[in-house]
Amino acid sequence: MRIVIVDILYTLPTKHLPMFRISYVYLMFCDILQLKASIAEWRFFSMGSVLTIANNKGGVGKTLVTLAVASTITWLQKNDASKLPQSMRKLPILVVDTDPQANTTEALGIDPVEVPVNILELYEDPSVIETTSGLSLLQASPKHKNIVVIPSSIKLESISNTLPSQIDGRTRLKDAIDRVRDNYSLIIIDTPPSLGIFTQNAVVAADNILIPLT
Repeated sequence: MRIVIVDILYTLPTKHLPMFRISYVYLMFCDILQLKASIAEWRFFSMGSVLTIANNKGGVGKTLVTLAVASTITWLQKNDASKLPQSMRKLPILVVDTDPQANTTEALGIDPVEVPVNILELYEDPSVIETTSGLSLLQASPKHKNIVVIPSSIKLESISNTLPSQIDGRTRLKDAIDRVRDNYSLIIIDTPPSLGIFTQNAVVAADNILIPLT
């Protein structure tokens, strides 16, 4: 597992870029990362890799970074695919929103109140992602082509106290993602501002962790 710390003050969108898109020049080449060469060549990412965005502090830009990474990759897929590994040039990006506040879900154009199923069902039974209901769980973003979302909901709070007591309570998200990871270029997990059970699941599922700071 690799951990990357990003100072969000150095990676805000420039006036030349759409909102919610951090320039991949900034994100991949910024000196502040101290990992310029490796990230520039996308060595951190292979098809189906899981990237968790985590910090127990709120307001540090987790949702912004999640949206920026996802939209930057899809922008490259459309406009400059040669910058990406062959395995990441066509398959969609999966964004998993594990924050009950559902800010990422809403930012990607999905109303968490309107979706028939959400990540709560996945935590209750990871195998649901392979069922007919699971097809409803995977929502195409109406705002971004080639981004698929597992939406969150305030209802997720209902299992925050019971899930930790389950034997597999910290591995359920990984179990679900492992069932579908080969269908995506990259899986990005956005987390709540805590070190609770949902962040723990996201860390267990991760191949790489990105920690935004302010």
